[in-house]
Amino acid sequence: LDSSKLYDRNFEFNNVMVYPHVQWLREAEVKHGRVCMLAFVGMVVQQLYQIPGLPQEPDWAKALDACYNDPVAQLGLVQ
Repeated sequence: LDSSKLYDRNFEFNNVMVYPHVQWLREAEVKHGRVCMLAFVGMVVQQLYQIPGLPQEPDWAKALDACYNDPVAQLGLVQ
């Protein structure tokens, strides 16, 4: 491998880590923050509204176990 291949993988020619650009880190932080906010909204909405035909479990901590036990919901987990 020449040094250009190693540099593409965030390493210099002597295998020292090259840190990513600050702008990329900033965008990644914003993206992960938005995903966390969406997940929290999903947890809150799940206590108020459930999809008809799927297991009715308002407690978000027990909802995954209910989906594993229901044969219809297992089809959605496989996808």
